[in-house]
Amino acid sequence: MKNDNLLKKLRLKTEEKLLILNAPPDFAEQLEEVVFFDGVSENAPKKFDFVMAFVHDTKDLNVIFHTTVKHQKYDAIFWLAYPKISFETDLNRNNGWQIVENAGFECVSQTILDEKWAALRFRPEGVVI
Repeated sequence: MKNDNLLKKLRLKTEEKLLILNAPPDFAEQLEEVVFFDGVSENAPKKFDFVMAFVHDTKDLNVIFHTTVKHQKYDAIFWLAYPKISFETDLNRNNGWQIVENAGFECVSQTILDEKWAALRFRPEGVVI
């Protein structure tokens, strides 16, 4: 595996049903041997154990968010990746996540994926005590 550290950081288990949306090519390359769905189709599972979406700004987030929620199991590992501050975006660790919070999710952790992307992990409110 090219990047075991990345898998551990994201709590990604290769045997789970994985949905990763809008992944940039360099990120997908790091997953080398990991099998994941990059979209939702008739052949895809109805619910996923791990859901991650890459969004460039709140406009992207608003478009893709409901797809991510609809296709994840309750309390699935759920990450939203966004460009780091050095790139043009209206998202950051503390701002732009209202649609997620209004849907009953809370941010529980943050990680840096690479020089371009950071990610926030969300869980249903009340799960983490």
